[in-house]
Amino acid sequence: MLKASVLESRYLMMLVLCILFLGLISCTEDPKIRFQNWNREGDTHFKRQEYKAALTAWKNALEIRPEAPDIYKKMGQAYLRTASPSEAANAFYHELRVRPDDWEVWLELAKLQLASLDIARAETSWDQIQKGTLTPDAHIFHGNLMLVKNDPDRAETDYQQVLSMSPGHQQALIRLAICLLAQGKTAQAAQTYETLLAQEPDSREIFLEMGNYWKLRNDPENAEACLLRAVNSDLKNLGMQKILAEFYFGIAQYQKARNVLKAILTQTPKNRFIKKFMVEVLLSLNQTREANGILEALSERQNDLELYLLKGKYCLLVQEPANAVSHFLSAVRMDSKLPVVHYFLAIAYLYKGQPHLAKQSLIQALTLDPKFSDADLALADIYYKEGASDLSLEHARRIQEREPENFRAHLIAGNAFLVREQYDQAAKSFKTVQCLHPELVSSAYYLGVTAELSEQHEMALRLYRELLEKAPDLADANTRYARLLIRSGQIGMARQFFQEAVTRNPQNGYLQNSLGEVYLSSGDTDKARAAFEQAISLEPGLVSAYLELADIHEQRQVPDAQIAVLESCVRNMPHFLGAYLRLAPLYAQKGDLEKAVTLLETAVIKDPDDPRVSNNLAWLYLKQEGKADKALSLALSAYERLPDDPATADTLGWAYYKNNSFTRAIWVLTDAVSRTPDHPLIHFHLGMAFHADGNSAEAAENLRHAIELKLKSPQLEQARKLLR
Repeated sequence: MLKASVLESRYLMMLVLCILFLGLISCTEDPKIRFQNWNREGDTHFKRQEYKAALTAWKNALEIRPEAPDIYKKMGQAYLRTASPSEAANAFYHELRVRPDDWEVWLELAKLQLASLDIARAETSWDQIQKGTLTPDAHIFHGNLMLVKNDPDRAETDYQQVLSMSPGHQQALIRLAICLLAQGKTAQAAQTYETLLAQEPDSREIFLEMGNYWKLRNDPENAEACLLRAVNSDLKNLGMQKILAEFYFGIAQYQKARNVLKAILTQTPKNRFIKKFMVEVLLSLNQTREANGILEALSERQNDLELYLLKGKYCLLVQEPANAVSHFLSAVRMDSKLPVVHYFLAIAYLYKGQPHLAKQSLIQALTLDPKFSDADLALADIYYKEGASDLSLEHARRIQEREPENFRAHLIAGNAFLVREQYDQAAKSFKTVQCLHPELVSSAYYLGVTAELSEQHEMALRLYRELLEKAPDLADANTRYARLLIRSGQIGMARQFFQEAVTRNPQNGYLQNSLGEVYLSSGDTDKARAAFEQAISLEPGLVSAYLELADIHEQRQVPDAQIAVLESCVRNMPHFLGAYLRLAPLYAQKGDLEKAVTLLETAVIKDPDDPRVSNNLAWLYLKQEGKADKALSLALSAYERLPDDPATADTLGWAYYKNNSFTRAIWVLTDAVSRTPDHPLIHFHLGMAFHADGNSAEAAENLRHAIELKLKSPQLEQARKLLR
């Protein structure tokens, strides 16, 4: 037994030494051989469509030879197939550092840049591509670039040039068909598409482009079928699945897009690009809580432009415009030459009620991209709302020239014509919208408005009635129809219509609100109050119903009921600052100054840039001890935004007075008096400032004038005392 044990031990020792020896051999294997092995292993995995395994192998190869040519190029292709375009771009950049004259890589990089609409960088890459031999793929890329830049004629030239070199080039044929469609040459596009089909294409890239063709033809079923063929040809290609999700997102089938992205994330759970895309989809589905959870998980990486944009969009959706502005400003600081960041910043400014800042951002976006139609549309809309119909029409026509099928441009043009009282032109624009987008209810609504404003009341009533039969939830249409019936003396008909409508749709808060207006117009206040209360219970976000109820309680001199309604509005509509502004004075009148201050402090937190809130809070601070400096800061902020408003000037002047800056107080209050010469309180404030500054004559004149204008207590007693 002992001998056997010894022999066994010796055998085991020899085996261990042998293993160690073999391990040493493998550890000292030639690095060149190890590199080749990893490289070949990556190639094998790639051919098997095992893209993550291929990336792992190539990364191991790079640890041996960090600057090895071709590895980064292959990694870029693998990243594209794992739906990681950012990583693919980085890989191509690495390859170009090793081989700056690799025109194929420049082309792949340019395609990525174009896909992300980074036109400036795509053009820079094209400048590099032109230094090499211009292949058919290069010409096709340039055609695609021209098409994105809204220059279809030059794009067509590129595609035709490829076909002259290679008549059956499938990529050129499908891109030419798409280009012809973009130019409105539908018959030629269809003929080109048939030429392609005759070749029986079987490439996934061609299937993708065929999907784009049918999408442009407004045929989502055929588009989806082509895209699914592309996806099914390479089920492990997550990049193809990403494109399918983008298609679903583009046609507003957000749940399908979400399902595709969810499937991708089960395979690549750390994919930031797909996670960010998922946030975009969730925001479109109004699933803000889930979207915010992903955003928070992504926030560990700083200086991510897309993340700033997504956070800004999220804040807009949850009605936090101030935070949205902050995120979009961060995006602007990261890349001020990207038009879309200025556009989103403008939208946030509009949400905040700062159209002047929005205009600046939109003008910057159009400076960077003069053909940015969404920016033109937004600017046209702002000018329309400001009453600058000429400028509004100018921007709408710019879009109509480029995109005659853009129904929104015709819609804005119609509204501008309404402002100019050119009713025939307005009706023509709205009818064009109906032809372009038959399902859009706003065109029918504005045709009704056009008829109403042009005194064609019977036609207007008919159009409103037909519209409301199809879409009873349209608040503005309900309101205009009700008010037109009332103005036409048809109150009985108005009561009958909305009572019947409410009977048919008892859960429709908008109809209840319109019925309340009808009751109010006929003097039936009790029924009006009941209708408005019912409207609020059904639609807690119906602001007009709260305000009508508050007015009813004010007229009946029931301040507690008025306060209760406005408090309910604040709870249900926490970002509607109008409720805060009406409620705070009621608290103050009841002697609860602290409650009024707390309310407006909450409003300032929600929107620190709203001049009305800043002004009113400053005014309340001036009534409290030890808050004159806070009041001055807020009053200055309000005055900067509303310098022509005598109320903000009066508050600022009085804040200067309370801070013993009498000369400045006189200057600002003099300006306020010149704007509102019959306001007793402003004269009183100016008189007090002159008195504090030692100018007795001017003080007396303004104080007497304030008394003549029926100055109220307690200021009246102060003025009389100083005049004795």
